[in-house]
Amino acid sequence: MDRAIGVIFRFLCRGEIAPGFDRVVGRKFLALAWVIDPSLFEDSPSLAKMARKLKVAPKTLQNRSA
Repeated sequence: MDRAIGVIFRFLCRGEIAPGFDRVVGRKFLALAWVIDPSLFEDSPSLAKMARKLKVAPKTLQNRSA
């Protein structure tokens, strides 16, 4: 379990800490949560629908979920 959480945190926190890094980490988290269990989100939206609600291009979340 510890190893799995470490892998997740390394995935989420990979990248340079710079302006906008918090948004990148947040988007990675949302995409990961959606991949693991879409029902965590109200109405279990598609990834594209969730991206539209967040006002980002669907590709933004799709790249994070791949």
